Amino acid sequence: MPDPLPERVEPYRLARQGRTLRGSVAGLQLARLAGAVEALDGDAEAELSFALDAGGVPHVAGRVRARVRLVCQRCLEPMDLVLEAPVRVAFAVTEAATSALPGEYEPVVVEAGAGLALAELVEDELLLALPIVPRHGPGEACAGRARLEALAEAARPPGALAGIGALWRQRDRR
Repeated sequence: MPDPLPERVEPYRLARQGRTLRGSVAGLQLARLAGAVEALDGDAEAELSFALDAGGVPHVAGRVRARVRLVCQRCLEPMDLVLEAPVRVAFAVTEAATSALPGEYEPVVVEAGAGLALAELVEDELLLALPIVPRHGPGEACAGRARLEALAEAARPPGALAGIGALWRQRDRR
């Protein structure tokens, strides 16, 4: 298990130093994520690389990951899912300064001297990675998929010409 990430960091200093942080965020610190899923399986993991881009913009890039349990909306049964999300966030000192950030980044306001709560950043990215409609993936067992396929088969009308064939056979018997 990776070491815990620090609670707060100074992102501008880390970006100037080109630091990379790898670690975990305890599930207990992810209350919003826990409330949005059936269950949170363990801690979240993150790898976050702070740097200055070619234009001198302080940013963090990396990945976050967590295992969660959701309810499949096809079969209404629990399903396990690994949430993985890329992180591309740039920092601005004021809300007004976010408009000057390159479009490739998500803007985050962190006032000079104020710290960035890493657990909140990780949790935000994981919440954004949640599927809008959770359902089992292709090849996974899902009772709802089987029911939908059976309903589709039952609703399929017989071939359009099958009725004509029956009429021809009736006519030939006369």
